[in-house]
Formats: sequence, C-alpha cells, structure tokens
Amino acid sequence: MASCDISFMDADKTVSATYTANPQTVQIEGDGTSYYSIGSALNNITVPGTIIRIRDQVFAENILMTGSVAVRLVGGCTDDVFTTQGASSTSVIDGTLKIKSGALKVQRIKVR
Repeated sequence: MASCDISFMDADKTVSATYTANPQTVQIEGDGTSYYSIGSALNNITVPGTIIRIRDQVFAENILMTGSVAVRLVGGCTDDVFTTQGASSTSVIDGTLKIKSGALKVQRIKVR
C-alpha cells in the first residue's frame, strides 16, 4: 500500500485571480445592457419595432416570448458590435421558440 504525505501551511498565503467577463451574445439596439440569452432580451422589450441582434452561435434555450410588442430578431452577427454578418452566418436556437403574445420577425435564425 502506498503512503500519503500531508503537509500543512505554516503561514498565511495570498491568492489572486483575474476574471474576464464573457462578451455579450445578445444585444437590444439602443440598450447598453449585456444579454447572454435570447429569452431574457425578448422579455425585456417594451417598445414596438425593437431590433434584437444575436451572435452567430448556438443558443441552448427554450424561449417563451411573453411581451405584447412586435420585435425583430436578427441572427448571424459575427462581430462584437453586432453590425457585421458573414455571407452564410446564422444563429441557432437549440430548443424551442414559442410566442405567447406579441409578434416576432426573424432573420438568419434556425431552430432545431
């Protein structure tokens, strides 16, 4: 049987850590808030005609739109400021997208 050595600290130790926030993946035009899910952005809309732009990645979420306004959801954004789309870039919702109220127009979005 192998032996196990245990050593104890004999003085205070200092540990430091640096954290970097993930870049936002969802943006409501004209809103400086960082969003990381489509559902949270959709349900914070109060102005009809608002545009939500999302990154060209997979979003694993089941979305239920409950707002009573019309919203446009634009996917496939490839840059950090949500202004560029690649020729074939799309965003994927790996889950469901249900609309309880309001209206939703989508562009470059796949639901699987």
